[in-house]
Amino acid sequence: METPEKHLEQRLTDRQLTLFQSITKMNVDIAKDIANWYIGSFFILADEDNPDRIALSAHGIREMMEKFPRLVDVPTKRSNEPIFNEVRILANNWEKTKRNTDCIVNDIWEGELDGSLIDMLSSLGEFFLWLEREVPTRQVEYTRMLNGFSDSVLYLPQNIKDKTISQWTELFNFFTNTSHHSLVPNLMEFQDNISRLEMLMNELLNPRTLEDFDDIDKLIEEVEHEPK
Repeated sequence: METPEKHLEQRLTDRQLTLFQSITKMNVDIAKDIANWYIGSFFILADEDNPDRIALSAHGIREMMEKFPRLVDVPTKRSNEPIFNEVRILANNWEKTKRNTDCIVNDIWEGELDGSLIDMLSSLGEFFLWLEREVPTRQVEYTRMLNGFSDSVLYLPQNIKDKTISQWTELFNFFTNTSHHSLVPNLMEFQDNISRLEMLMNELLNPRTLEDFDDIDKLIEEVEHEPK
């Protein structure tokens, strides 16, 4: 009887199988789901009888990329419901402030800050801190993800970090737009972007050590000092 592992070996490339195994080894509950979304997209793509296979495959990859930061316990965008709740609380505080403050006359703000307005400004500050922590922007989310996979990433030059985040964002947008049929790539273009994503994921899941960076620095230094 064919084992699940043997079945995967026959359906995936060596790089894809290695990435699948690296993801499943992560000690977080969502790792198995992320791994399944990843390989499931290839099974869909292999179905040549499905005229919408590229868009459906892109949907699985997009889902995998969206949840990928959770592998290192980085919260990702969630339902808008908590935001609505917090905004409603803030709106109620705003109406209460307008009723109690002496700093507004005929809808015109004037005078010095009083207690009610100071309390409202404090509530605003707390709200924005909550928003940054609980509903991070994609840029913040990806930066936390990058730093979360390895301490060695912290020693990378900022321009390399920025480039990695830019590439991840570009690929996320590509697969999102493809899944929504806003973008219609051909099969070769789609597979090329999958390859780019796999290289990025491999760098995150199997990061270079600080010793690797030391070796690179030494090599650069040797090249720079070679006789011209």
